[in-house]
Amino acid sequence: MVLALSQQISIDYQPLDLSGLSQNSGLSERYIQKLYQANIGLSPAAFSAVTRFNRCLHLVLNTQASLTSIAYECGYYDQAHCIKEFKRFTGIAPSESRSFLIENGKDFQQAVNIGF
Repeated sequence: MVLALSQQISIDYQPLDLSGLSQNSGLSERYIQKLYQANIGLSPAAFSAVTRFNRCLHLVLNTQASLTSIAYECGYYDQAHCIKEFKRFTGIAPSESRSFLIENGKDFQQAVNIGF
């Protein structure tokens, strides 16, 4: 059940719509929250944020796309929102991570990779 819900969250990397997820699955919002806490250890919102960040990190480190286009592709409201969330997960800005990757290669990429 959690796998199916997680796939719905991960499909388009948009901000979590718990009420929409509830309607599509036929489960209550509270039950979905309990399922996530029990099986993943995160709330659905936290899982959604990590999933979106992972996509953003992948694009920042593996493409030369602008931060603005990456932000929109990953479902952030704007570039500033993307940068703020990126810093929350890594402690550095996306542009800095590109510089560190050039200097430190795969060691840096493995150090900041967050995933399930």
